[in-house]
Amino acid sequence: MAWSGPGGEPVAADVPNNARESFSPVIEDDVAFSPSSLIFHVELPADSTNTETLSLQSKATLSATTTTGQVSTTGSQEAPAVRLKSRSFTPKSGVYVEHFTAAVVDEGQRKHVLLQLSAPLTSETRTVLERQGVLLLDYVPDQAYFASVPAALTAGSQRLPDAIHWLGPIEPADRVARQVSDGQAGDWAIANDGRWLLEITLFDDVPLSDSISMLEQAGVEVLEASSALKSATVAASADAVSLLSAIDAVQWIDQIPPPRESLNENARRVTGAEVVHAVPYDLDGSGVAVAIWELDNIAPHPDFAERLIYGESDRSFGTHPTHVAGTVGGDGDDRYRGIAPGATLLAYDILNSSGGGDSFATLINEYGVAIGTHDAVASNNSWGSVVGSSNCSAFGNYSSDSSFFDGIVEGDAGGPITVVFAAGNSRNDNICGMQSSPLYTNYGTILPGGQTAKNTITVGATVSSPAPNEDTMTTFSSWGPTDDGRIKPEIVAPGQVLFSTKGSPGSFSYGGLSGTSMASPTVVGGVALLTQRLRQVNLPDRRPDLIKALLVQSARDGLPGANHPDRVGPDYIYGYGRMDLVRAIGLIDGGNLDLGSVSAALGEHERTVYVPNGATTLKATLTWIDPPAASNALTALVNDLDLEIWGPAGSPCQPCYPWTLDPASPSFDAVRDKANHVDNLEQVLVDGNGLVAGLYTVRVNPAASGSQDFSLVWSVEFNQEVQVVNNGGALDTLTVSAENGSSWLSAGALPWTVDAVSFEMLTITIDPAGLAAGTYQDNLLVTLVDSFAVTGQVSLPVTLEVTQEQVIGADFTLTPASGQVNAGSEIEVVVTVGASPDANVEGALVHLDFDPALLKVVSISDGGALNVVFTNTFDNAAGTLGFEAGTLASPRSAPFTLATITFQALAGAGGTTGLVYSTNDPRITRAVLGELDVTGNLNAASIEIIPFGTVEGTVRLERRSSHGGVNVHLGNAGLSVTVFTDSTGSFSVHDVPADTYTVTATTVGFLKGEAPVVVIGGNTSAVSLFLLAGDVDSDDQIGLLDLIYIVERLGTATTSADLNRDGIVDIRDMVLVAKNFGAAFGP
Repeated sequence: MAWSGPGGEPVAADVPNNARESFSPVIEDDVAFSPSSLIFHVELPADSTNTETLSLQSKATLSATTTTGQVSTTGSQEAPAVRLKSRSFTPKSGVYVEHFTAAVVDEGQRKHVLLQLSAPLTSETRTVLERQGVLLLDYVPDQAYFASVPAALTAGSQRLPDAIHWLGPIEPADRVARQVSDGQAGDWAIANDGRWLLEITLFDDVPLSDSISMLEQAGVEVLEASSALKSATVAASADAVSLLSAIDAVQWIDQIPPPRESLNENARRVTGAEVVHAVPYDLDGSGVAVAIWELDNIAPHPDFAERLIYGESDRSFGTHPTHVAGTVGGDGDDRYRGIAPGATLLAYDILNSSGGGDSFATLINEYGVAIGTHDAVASNNSWGSVVGSSNCSAFGNYSSDSSFFDGIVEGDAGGPITVVFAAGNSRNDNICGMQSSPLYTNYGTILPGGQTAKNTITVGATVSSPAPNEDTMTTFSSWGPTDDGRIKPEIVAPGQVLFSTKGSPGSFSYGGLSGTSMASPTVVGGVALLTQRLRQVNLPDRRPDLIKALLVQSARDGLPGANHPDRVGPDYIYGYGRMDLVRAIGLIDGGNLDLGSVSAALGEHERTVYVPNGATTLKATLTWIDPPAASNALTALVNDLDLEIWGPAGSPCQPCYPWTLDPASPSFDAVRDKANHVDNLEQVLVDGNGLVAGLYTVRVNPAASGSQDFSLVWSVEFNQEVQVVNNGGALDTLTVSAENGSSWLSAGALPWTVDAVSFEMLTITIDPAGLAAGTYQDNLLVTLVDSFAVTGQVSLPVTLEVTQEQVIGADFTLTPASGQVNAGSEIEVVVTVGASPDANVEGALVHLDFDPALLKVVSISDGGALNVVFTNTFDNAAGTLGFEAGTLASPRSAPFTLATITFQALAGAGGTTGLVYSTNDPRITRAVLGELDVTGNLNAASIEIIPFGTVEGTVRLERRSSHGGVNVHLGNAGLSVTVFTDSTGSFSVHDVPADTYTVTATTVGFLKGEAPVVVIGGNTSAVSLFLLAGDVDSDDQIGLLDLIYIVERLGTATTSADLNRDGIVDIRDMVLVAKNFGAAFGP
C-alpha cells in the first residue's frame, strides 16, 4: 500500500475574524487528502489568557434586541381535544353542562370537575373565575383544567361563566392509573395481608384532614399523609379502588412506586474535564456543593477528605455510592480523579429504615436541608424504580414521582436545583418483549419517575474506552421516548468500565463499574464546574434551565464512534449528544446566553445574531422549567413555548423550526419541519445551503397563557471539510484522530470507507476556546486498512495561529463633570468610543456593575451611532446594567456616542463609588467582528455621592413657658419643608441635601424669625431663633395696630391677644407690645 495524491494551489476560504487556511500537498500512492495541510489564523482579544476567547465553535456576534408585541388569540369553532391518560375527546361546541351522575344534595357544596376554557387562560380570566367561585387547579391539555366549582354549576341551576367552554364530571377511570384499573398490582405494592399499597394524590384545595376522613370512610387504612404534597399512602383491598375513585377529593390513584435500585480517566478526557481543570480555566468545583442520593452511604474514602458531609449516618457503606461519589468529586491521582475534585459532596440515602423508598415528605425535607444549609446546586440520582415483566407499562411513564421531581427542580424545596438522573440500564433486560438483536434495539425503555420528569437531566451511557469504540452506545443504556414522546435522555456521557473509588474503612481501593449510574455523576461533576464558572463571571448560578441549555447546546453530535455517526440532530439514543465541557464553558465566556421571560400579554422575545460569511452552522437551544403536570394528563407539557429562527433575505428560514422526533417511529431521523409541542427543550439548527450571511432573529414565542422564564443559548460555528480521495485502490477503511490529543482540533464522523476511484468529505473543526496567543500544531492521524488488510498511516498537519487583537477603548464622561452629586439627584454617564487607528465599529456590548446601595438606573438611552439594533437591561437590585447596539449598513468611524446612562444617587446614601465592567462581559466590536475585551474601572467614572444631612434647632417664644406649635420652614429654590416645634421649642428636618437654606419660624402673635443654615453632607446643622412678642396682626412689624388689637380685647380670653398665655388679655400683654414697639421683620 502506498499513498498518493494530487498537488494543488493554496486556497483561501472566506472565514471571519481573519481566519483563513492555506495548503501544501502531501503525496503518497493511493489515497490523497485535499488539501493535505491546514493553517488557521484566529485573532483573539488582548485579554486572551482568560476564558473570554473567540471560539469558532461558539462565536455569535453583534447585538441583541428584545421586542414586545401583542399575541392575538383567535377563537376556533372547534374546541381543542381534552387529553387524559384514560381518554381523549373533543367537547361539543357551545357552552353547556355535561350530565353529572352523582346527585348533588346541597348546592352550597363545592365539587371537583373537569372544564375547558373558551380561550387560553390569562391572569384576568383567572381572577374573574375566582370571583365567580371557580378555582382552577392542575392543567390538562389542551386548554382544560381540573377545577373546584360551586355545586350549583354541576346541577345546571347556575349559568356557566363566559370563560368556560365546557364543564363535565371527572369520571372514575380518569382518576386511576392503568395498572391499578387492570388489577395488576406489582409484588412490591401488595402488603403481607394481601391488601394493595396505593399512593393517592389529593386535590390541594381540600384540607388534608377532610380528605383523610373521606378515605377512611371508604374502608382503607391511611399509612402516611403529607399536607405539603397533598398525598396519602393507603392500604386497601382491590375492591376499594372503585370506592376511592368516586371520592370527590381524590385526583389520582396509583400503586406505590416500585422498589429503588442502584443503577475516570477516559471520562475526564472525553468530556473535556481535563482541559478545564488546567490553565487558563483552573476549574475543579471548589465552593460548589452537590448532593448524592444512593441506596447506601458513601464510604469516607481518603479521596473525599473533609469535603464529604453526611446527611444521614445510619446506613452501611456501599460500593456503588462510593464509586459514584468518586466520579463526581474524587481528588485521587490522574487515573482515578473525578470530574470536580474540589466540590463538596453531600451524602443522602434514598431508602427508609425498613428498606423501602423515602417518602416525598422525607425527600423534600432532605432537599431543603441540602439547599438551605449547604447551598447544594445539583443532585445526582444513580438509582431508579424497578420495572419488570409485571409492570411493563411503567417504562417512560410520567408518574407522581416525575411530577415531584419537576417541582423539586422548580424550587419546591426552598430554591431551584439541577437534578440529574441515570437513564437506567434496562435495554438488555430481555423483558416486556425486548429483542437482543441487533444490538438490543429497544426503544421506550427509560425508567419512570425522575428519569421521565421534564425538568431533570437524564443521562445515557456510552463506551468509555478509546477509539475506535469511544462514544459507541452501550448495550444496556435505556432509550427514549417517554410515553408522551419527549426526548430522553437529553445527553450522554462515558459509563462503561469507569474506574473510581471503592472499598470501605480499612480497605479503600479503586475499581471499575459500568452503567448509566457511572454516566450520571460524570454529568453532575460537569454541572459543578459550570456552576463554578458562572459564579466567576457573575452570572446566575442557580438556574437549572440554563445548565441544561449549556449542556445541550455544547453537546457533541455526530460522534465518530456513535451507532449512527452521520445522523444530525437529537435522537432517542444519545439525546443531543455527549457532554463537552470546553464548549459549554466557551458559551458562558462568550456571553451567548439570554435569561428572559415571555407571556401572552408581552408577546415574543427576540435576539438578533449576525452570521458572517464562512459560518457553517447557527444553532440555538431553548429550555424552561415547566410546572409539574397532573398525573392524569396524557401529555406532560404545561407551558408550550416555541423557538424559531428567522433569516435574512435569501434564507429559507421563514422561519426555521426546531428538531422533532416521531415516537411512533423512534428510529427515524429528527426533522425540522414544524413546531415542537411536546418538549420543554427545543433546538433549532440552521446549516448547509440554508445558512446565508446576514442578520438572523432568534425568537421565543410565548405559551398561550401565563408567564414563563426561560434560558436561551446560541452559537455560530465554523468547520472546514477535507476531501479524502481513493485514486484507484480497493475499498479503503479509514479512522481519523488528533495525534497529540489537542482539545482545539477534532474531526467529523468516522470510521468510514472510501470506494475505489471515489472520495469522501471529512469535516475538520477548530475550537480555540481558552487558548492564549501563539502557534499550535497537531496532526490528524489517518489510519487506513484496505481490502488486503494492509494498514498504513499518514498525518495531516494542522496549524492554528492565534494572535492578539487591538482593543478599542471606551471613554466615560460625567455630568456634572466633577462626578460629585447630592443624594437624591441624578448624574449622567455618557459612553463613547474614542478615536483609534482601527476603530471602525459594527457593534458593541457593554455590561457594567454598580453599587445598588448608592445608585439606581433611571434610564439608558441610545447614542444613535449604531442604529440597527439597540436594547438595554438593568437590575437595580443586583447592581447590573447592559446595553447592546449594532449596525450592519456600514461600520461607524470613531469617536461617537454609544449610550447615555442616567443614574440617581439614592436618598440618604453617601460615599464614593464607580462603575466597573462585569467580568469578561464588555465588548466593543470592530468591522471585522472581532470581540474586544475591556476590563477594569471606568476612566473618569468616580462618583462621589454627598449624603443627606440634618437640620435641627430651637425656637424660643418671648415670655412663654411652652414653645410648641411654631411653624418652621426650611427651604431654597430646590427644596421646601415645613415642620412644627415641640413644647420645648425643638425641631429637626432629616434627609436634607447638602446646600444653603433659609430657616423661617412663624406663629400667631410673634414677629417672624429667620436664619441661614448650611447643610454639609452627612452632618447635622444647628440653628436657634428667638421670636419677639407683639405682632398680633401678622404684618411683620409691631406697631399701633397691634396695640389697638390688644386694648380692644382687654379682659377677654382671646387666644391671639393673650401673648403670654396666662389665660386673660391684660396689662401684661400690652406691656409686651409696648416693649417691642417699632420692631420689624426684614431689612
